[in-house]
Amino acid sequence: MFEGLDTELNSLGSGIDDVAVLFELQRRLDLHMIDALGVLDAVGMTDVVEGLSTKAWVSKTARCSGVTAARRVSVARAVRRRYRPDVLDRLRSGVAGFDHLVVIGRWSNPRIEPTWSDNAGPMLDLAEHLTFAKWEKVIAALARLV
Repeated sequence: MFEGLDTELNSLGSGIDDVAVLFELQRRLDLHMIDALGVLDAVGMTDVVEGLSTKAWVSKTARCSGVTAARRVSVARAVRRRYRPDVLDRLRSGVAGFDHLVVIGRWSNPRIEPTWSDNAGPMLDLAEHLTFAKWEKVIAALARLV
């Protein structure tokens, strides 16, 4: 009944490790994508070369929905225009990821800017000690208090 269980468990463990590595690679790709996309958007490169807005170009090139493209461009713009350079350090170190930046951007509004964006780094630091869901609730509460 239990023959081969060790082999299956070892295989499962290996699969888990493989997926963990893929998540790490995705985080690194997101970091580079945010940086590169921010530059393309800032200089209007997609409009000049392709005649498309950055969002439309991302949607076409990545074959993703307009919503996904808008999210990527929005994060890249925020990182380039509003956030301090240390925000990307949080992604490099693994403390936070792309989805964390989406949440911070979602709660931004004119009433709390630029204070909100100036404090994106410390808000990302909180993610190190909380699950994503709990961290997101903390960010929502902070936005209401600022």
